Order: sequence, then structure tokens, then C-alpha cells
Amino acid sequence: MASTLEFVLQQRELDCMWPSVSRADLVKNLRQMVLAGPKAIERAVVVTDLGDRIRVQLGSSNLLPGKNDGFALALAGDTDLSNWVLPK
Repeated sequence: MASTLEFVLQQRELDCMWPSVSRADLVKNLRQMVLAGPKAIERAVVVTDLGDRIRVQLGSSNLLPGKNDGFALALAGDTDLSNWVLPK
């Protein structure tokens, strides 16, 4: 059975995470980054502009490779985790 994981992000959340990125660039360049080692694995997602928010959908093909792996949403090409600001 196919499944989808979906996120809806409001404009204020987008402004907090990507303050200098336009909505059009986010819709075009947002990706799922699988965190399975020192470099992230980039996967495509479906992003829909809903006016005051965006919807991000991950399909069943976006399952994580290992039980200890995680994922994040990031811009295309941003796979070097040493450049990320991670929570402490």
C-alpha cells in the first residue's frame, strides 16, 4: 500500500528556517535530506504553494535506509552537514 508523509509549513516557519530564500525558490528547490552519515542523501519531494503556506509531500519511496537514520528538509545541493546549524 502506498503511503505519503506530508508537512504543511506556514510562512513564518519558512521565514525562520530560510529567511533569505523566496517562496518560488523554496517550491522549486526544497528536498528531503536523508541523514545516514557525514553527507546527506538528497531526494526529491512534491512541494505545493498554498498561498500563505506550502505543503511538502514525501512518498513511500522516501523511506529511510536504516533504523538509526533521520531526515531533514533542506535546499537542493545542501548535502554537506558541516555547513548546517544543528540543534544542541
